[in-house]
Amino acid sequence: MCVTWFMISESPCENGYKLVLVFNRDEYFIKPTKSADYLDSNKDVLCGVDMRPEKEGGTWLGVSKTGKVACLLNIREPANRRVSHTKKKVFGRGSLVTNFLTNDTDCTSYLRQLIGSDYNEFNLILMDFRQAKPEVCYYSNTSEGECSSLESGCYGISNTPLSQPWPKAMKGKQYLEELMKKNHTMSTNELTDKLLKYASRKEGEWEIPEGISFEASLLVPEAAFFKSPDYGTRTTTVILINKKGETTFTERTMVDPMDPNTKWSTKTFYHRAATVKPVKTIHELIQFNYCKIKCCNIL
Repeated sequence: MCVTWFMISESPCENGYKLVLVFNRDEYFIKPTKSADYLDSNKDVLCGVDMRPEKEGGTWLGVSKTGKVACLLNIREPANRRVSHTKKKVFGRGSLVTNFLTNDTDCTSYLRQLIGSDYNEFNLILMDFRQAKPEVCYYSNTSEGECSSLESGCYGISNTPLSQPWPKAMKGKQYLEELMKKNHTMSTNELTDKLLKYASRKEGEWEIPEGISFEASLLVPEAAFFKSPDYGTRTTTVILINKKGETTFTERTMVDPMDPNTKWSTKTFYHRAATVKPVKTIHELIQFNYCKIKCCNIL
């Protein structure tokens, strides 16, 4: 099951980072996926894409050139609580990320629109770095109904609600905290290498017999990197946003045909977040329009 660890900072030092994020995607190797690239329909959005029938276009993680970031982790539900696809139409959860990245809605407003929607259970993390103070929100549509703003700090989330972290989520969070305390201004390349190495480390890896791969992954929630004959960690992504708003997106993913012994490919994207002017308040708009009228009368 997937896991992400991330650190957010509202006021990083000169060579520090607003965001440091690592994401391990666990999935069946047979499921078709397009590796990270800019969307054909929106060249401002960078993400991998789910290519399964009726799921096309969804994603688990992505960024926009304007400074938005979003990631999704499914929650493993008991069978009796899962929405039945035969009885009721449910939406693909991957669209939650792409829809947020492709429109101008802020985090809080976007999450309000999801209340009462028909999705199987999920964790959703939305980030908006377009303003001086980033907005970071977490929402889970579980029975707990968790929805909250996340302050500066380190977090670890997997396939349970934020308040009930799995061991691999806590271990990764601890590693990230210790790493950034030692050297929070390390170069982009060095930091990316360390995070990729940690996320794909062999220590704690579990070999699972064929036929019980997915179910077994639920029984070893401490395994950050998971491998079995037909299911496992097939993509690791590192996203860094520095104080200047420059984004580095590095993806390490399995190459087709996929199996536990397959080769891996790594590619990196870089872009600078666009400058977005603050939205004027009603008071500011009234003052602005009054000034325009007054100036026109003078002329």
